[in-house]
Amino acid sequence: MMNIFFVWIFFFFVISFTTLINFFYIKKYFSQLSQLQKSYLNYFIWLLSTCVFVFLLWIYFFYYYNILIANRKILDFGISYVIDHILSLDNILIWFICFEYFNIPINLQNRILTYGVLGSFILRFFLIMLSYWFLLHWNWVIFLFSCILLFSGLEMLLIKTDNNITDNIFLIFMMKYFNVINSINSEKFFLYKKNILYITPLFLVLVLIELSDILFALDSVPVTLTFVKDPCIIITANIFSILALRSIYFIIFNILNKNFYIKSIISIIVMLISVKIMYENYIYILENNIYIFIAIVLFLFLTFNILKKYFFR
Repeated sequence: MMNIFFVWIFFFFVISFTTLINFFYIKKYFSQLSQLQKSYLNYFIWLLSTCVFVFLLWIYFFYYYNILIANRKILDFGISYVIDHILSLDNILIWFICFEYFNIPINLQNRILTYGVLGSFILRFFLIMLSYWFLLHWNWVIFLFSCILLFSGLEMLLIKTDNNITDNIFLIFMMKYFNVINSINSEKFFLYKKNILYITPLFLVLVLIELSDILFALDSVPVTLTFVKDPCIIITANIFSILALRSIYFIIFNILNKNFYIKSIISIIVMLISVKIMYENYIYILENNIYIFIAIVLFLFLTFNILKKYFFR
C-alpha cells in the first residue's frame, strides 16, 4: 500500500506558500487595488496553486503507480473540486444575506471569512472521514444520503427561501440569553464594557456562516463520495475549493444576477445525482453521461443568465 505522506507534504507546502503570498506580497505591493481587483487576483493565485498541486499529485501517482491511476486521481480531484464549486453557490448567497443584514463592511468581511475558512477546514475533514467510515461499514447509508439529497433538491426547487434572517433560531437565542452589541465599532468579536462581556455582530455572522457551512457540507460531502472514493483526494480538493471560492465570493454575484435561478439549477443537479445514486444498482448509468448533463445544465444557465442581464433588462 502506497504511503500518501508526500501527498500531504505537497498539500501543506502549496497551501502555506500561497497563503504567505496572499497575506504579505499582495498586501504590500498591491495595496492600491480595489477590494474587487484584489479578489480577482487572490482567486487567480488560488487557481494557480491548485494547478501546481494537481501537477505534483499527478507526478507522484505516476511515479509510484502508472499513468492510468495518475490520470484517474486527477479526474477525481477535478470532480470533487467542481462539485464543491457548484453546490457552494447557494451557500455563498447566505453569506451575502448575513453581511447585508448586519451591514458588515467589506474589510471586516475578509476577517470573518478568514476565521470561517479555519472552521471549515476542521469541519470538512471530520465530516468527510465520518461519512467515508459509515460507507465502509454500512453500504445502505448511501441510499440514506441519496434520500436526503433528493429531499434537499425538492425543498430548494419548491420552497421559496426568505432572505430575512430575523426569525433565525440562533439569532433569537443569542439575543435573548447573551449581551449583544448592535453597532460595529471595531473588528473584534467580543468587547468588554464595565466588566461585562458583549458579543459583536461580527461573531454572530461568523457563527451563522459556520452553521450554513455545516448544512451545505451535509449535501456536498455525500454527493462527492458517490463519485470519488479516496478521502485524501476529497479533503484536499474541498480545501482548495473553499479557499478559492471565499477569496472571490462577492464576484460571483457581481457577474450573475443573484436573484436568478441559482437555487433551481443547484436543485436540479442535486436531484439528478440523488436519482443516479438510488438506481445505479438497477440501471447502468455511465458517469460521463452525468458529467455531460451537468455541464449542459450549467452552460444553459450561464448563457441564459448573461442574456437576461445584458439584453433583457
